[in-house]
Amino acid sequence: MGMTITRPGLYSTVQDRGRIGYRQYGVVVSGAMDDVSHRIANWLVLNDGGAATVEMTMTGISAVFEEDTFVAFTGADAKIQADGKEIPMWRPVFLPAQCEIHVKQMKQGSRVYMAVAGGIDVPVVLESRSTFQRGGFGGFNGRILAKGDELEIGESNKTVQSVTDSLSSEHPKVMGTNWGVAYGVYSCLNSDSIRCIKGSEYEFFDQAAKDSFFNKPYQITPKSDRMGFRLEGSELTLQEAKEMISEAVAFGTVQVPSDGQPIILMADRQTTGGYPKIANVIGADLSCLAQKLPGNTITFKEVSLAEAHRIYRDREHELKTLRNSIELKWRKEMKK
Repeated sequence: MGMTITRPGLYSTVQDRGRIGYRQYGVVVSGAMDDVSHRIANWLVLNDGGAATVEMTMTGISAVFEEDTFVAFTGADAKIQADGKEIPMWRPVFLPAQCEIHVKQMKQGSRVYMAVAGGIDVPVVLESRSTFQRGGFGGFNGRILAKGDELEIGESNKTVQSVTDSLSSEHPKVMGTNWGVAYGVYSCLNSDSIRCIKGSEYEFFDQAAKDSFFNKPYQITPKSDRMGFRLEGSELTLQEAKEMISEAVAFGTVQVPSDGQPIILMADRQTTGGYPKIANVIGADLSCLAQKLPGNTITFKEVSLAEAHRIYRDREHELKTLRNSIELKWRKEMKK
């Protein structure tokens, strides 16, 4: 079973949760920019949260599916159609064979995730199916998707397959379930405040820089990409010039190069960096950040490391509860 890309969009790639355990060899992590949307999309079609999805940036794809299947769309608020019928996001949708989907206008946010029951079955490279375009490996031939690409789909969960078979035996048509994930779960799209902990070189910056970083807005520039978000705003200056030794960086590290304009490192970040680090975006806010567009303005709010840990634990507990609820809904679908 597979799908054929008929319109690739601006920048669409295959991503899972990243290439973990290889940074000591200089291999970047990559993976979904918005991990929360990626996982929820997978759970909605009973995939493992780490299964590969299609990540679309700014504009969406069109694709034709060879066989009956279930899909789910999450992330940016977008208009999506299947065979001319508008379909909902944040819930499982049954698509009959030869159905063509069109992910159209993104009305809010920058990235949409499409999960297909069974996951996108591209080759595993260093324990991940994620695309790293700069390195030319992973995903589909190590590149963004193009018109005519044919992607294989893995074997779906037995529960989903049972429901798919029952719908196929009737008069197959595009059909969404009468349940899904409440959009309120994804309220981060409406937040411009990004929470951070102080970085390891925070004290190297002068008082004016410290005050500006946590009190003044910064705009995301068009030079931003999956490697990093370049910001424009008040210049951040050091108390005195420092010679830095390159050291490990993380998703969300906020580095400040010599021009004083901060850069937030994102999913395709390098493994080490030599610029002073004024802050780190907390893990729970990375999905919110990933959905921002060039031109959007953000502000930074300081939290303690202990608070960042608490927020992360609370978020993961909520997601675990959500996953359990989705599995229960699918069991009910099978009994219909």
